[in-house]
Amino acid sequence: MDSSDIRGYIQRFEDQGYKTWIRTTMILECLKTRMGRFLENETEVFHNALNGKIKLKEKTCIGPTKCDYKKVPTVKSDPNKLCRLCDAWKGEILSEHKNPNPKMVHWNNTTPYLWPSHKWEVAKVYMPRGNMKHKSVDDFDISAFLTLMTSCRHFQKFVKGHMLSEVTNVRNQIMHSANFAVTAEDFQVYMGRIRALGDALGEKVPEFQSFSKDMAEIQNINFQLHFGRDLVIRHQGASIDKYDVESILNMELKIMKDKMEYLSQLYDADRENMLTSEELQKVKSFLDMNHDLQEKLQPQWQRLEAVQAQHGLQINTLTERVGELEKHTVVTDEEFSSETLMYKNRLLERAKKYKWDNPVFSEQDESAGFRGQVEVHGETFLGSLVCKSKAQAHQAAAKKALQELATVIANEEAALGQAAKSQAAGFSFYAAVTVSLSVDVSPDKGVSAPVDRVECVYEKLVSLFGLGAADTGSSNKEKVLQYCTRLKVLPPVERSSASSFVLRLNGKITFYDLEGSGSKAEAVQQAARRPWRLCAGCWTRLLSTKTTTKELCRSCW
Repeated sequence: MDSSDIRGYIQRFEDQGYKTWIRTTMILECLKTRMGRFLENETEVFHNALNGKIKLKEKTCIGPTKCDYKKVPTVKSDPNKLCRLCDAWKGEILSEHKNPNPKMVHWNNTTPYLWPSHKWEVAKVYMPRGNMKHKSVDDFDISAFLTLMTSCRHFQKFVKGHMLSEVTNVRNQIMHSANFAVTAEDFQVYMGRIRALGDALGEKVPEFQSFSKDMAEIQNINFQLHFGRDLVIRHQGASIDKYDVESILNMELKIMKDKMEYLSQLYDADRENMLTSEELQKVKSFLDMNHDLQEKLQPQWQRLEAVQAQHGLQINTLTERVGELEKHTVVTDEEFSSETLMYKNRLLERAKKYKWDNPVFSEQDESAGFRGQVEVHGETFLGSLVCKSKAQAHQAAAKKALQELATVIANEEAALGQAAKSQAAGFSFYAAVTVSLSVDVSPDKGVSAPVDRVECVYEKLVSLFGLGAADTGSSNKEKVLQYCTRLKVLPPVERSSASSFVLRLNGKITFYDLEGSGSKAEAVQQAARRPWRLCAGCWTRLLSTKTTTKELCRSCW
């Protein structure tokens, strides 16, 4: 091993933030290896299942030329057509996609004529951009595996989608870090998310049953050199062969190459969260200080500089882009008549605060207008209403996403706020308030279609109860009913007519402070905020709290 490698290693691994960053990437790599072994077999199972659904005698592409265009047509005006067999495969692939809108699927990842014979060509349809040239399990990164399992319905039986999305977010934060460092607080959050995914998969997948042991082993590496007959890494005071200096350096180099490729892909895809010029300078400064890495990563760095130059060094921030868009937007629907586009802004702010990928908005044309769609936190949400303009449709989609992600947002807030509260007070208080409700919940003004009225009312209850994507149920109504069953609460009573739809809530319902507070009084107030969103006059009486009870609104009791 070159002496410059040793000097570079010693210099970098004196920094605690960098060591934590490397530990996190090593654990993600360990997770990726296990996922690869699992997916190598399970994609075969999935491919065979799709093949069994196609009732055609042809087993290979039957087009006059092989169906090999870069993007499957999604509009009638496109003259390109798939052959009968490939079109049947396309239909089955879409039926298993959680986002069945063809416009939102990355068809350019794949080659249609290979679908009947190559399982990974099918799997790539469910993956993010940038996987077109990949042919075998070792070619894909962990992001591809996580997105495959998130987007494909076949994998719902193994793990909940929000667990996959949370680990995807961890990976993106690690890859996007311009200073190559992770704080101790973030590390604990990241490990919790990765461990939760590993444990959940371990219940059904043998490959993950010892994953937590591997995690602990990597967490205990201190990266200190031990000079003896051979250079080794210390692990809880004892040397182990598994992580010698050379293997660590090789893994570090692979991680760096993956990171450079990820950053380059952000520019290629014209993503709004690509590096700013200041962040790019931080990466350059890091390489300047580590000559051993700088030399080995020269091709990757040159590519990153080249793609960044193509887009220009002056990149507007997300806030500036959104602000410029909103200045020229006119909203006419009553529900979205405020000058401030609050739902979209709120979702963008949440994404930035929690370090999610930026939300991607689109819309679908319908006979009465537009239905908005947004991709955020690894999931896709459709607006509940058809709107007159695209801007209004985006607002409706953002509103839907905020409601569905309520539980995820609460968990993010808890993760962000708990550390600060614990440092300040040493511990936090949590409270619950139980109220006896007798209240009618009605749809918003301007919602006239019967189906939309029902959806709007149940959306309100989903938001009120703090339900979201992590809760079971394919519809808002199903989520509410399952929530009531779980808490042994009387389900709402539907009252409908030709011109109205009302839900009647009766009985005792408990509301919780999910974030934790610095005092008992604050905890009670936090817990009381959810039911207080109903009309104050609806409440009959406060029954109990798990901390000191405070009066909320004397006139209501």
